Amino acid sequence: MARGYMKAVNSQTKHFVGVVSEGQELNADKRINLNSFLLSRAESTAPHVDEAYAGGWSDQLGNHTVAVIALDSKGVLTDNRTANDGVGNLAPSSLGELLAHELIGHNVGYSINGGKNHVSSIQVTNIYRRSIGNTQWRSGQGHLGNKDKLDKAKANGVPWWLEDEN
Repeated sequence: MARGYMKAVNSQTKHFVGVVSEGQELNADKRINLNSFLLSRAESTAPHVDEAYAGGWSDQLGNHTVAVIALDSKGVLTDNRTANDGVGNLAPSSLGELLAHELIGHNVGYSINGGKNHVSSIQVTNIYRRSIGNTQWRSGQGHLGNKDKLDKAKANGVPWWLEDEN
């Protein structure tokens, strides 16, 4: 995880993160303004982020990236799996998990690898979960519209750009 945050900080790409409180309704006076990007999209409101994106979304805007995360997310993930690949709890993600998923998995992935980074964002989520002792893992089924789940080995792998560089 530390390597991912190091890459975010040292990247030529500017990564912006907006954290909105659940229940906060952003209006024209309170749009998330990130380095002259005015996000007037509905996706910048906490209720929408939580309902439509299970707590967070990210995108690439030119040579910058942006993520918006609901602080007290109640958005439920349906692709949680137990250690033995059974169906896991339908529980919301923590702020730390959302930040790792959106900032490192998607946005740092955008800047290094291009594209939406479906696999790497799921892998980073699972790395974060292991780092806090959570034995449930995400399969990625339903993430970014994907119908197929990743097998356990792939879902719990490490993105190539986070591997040890020595």
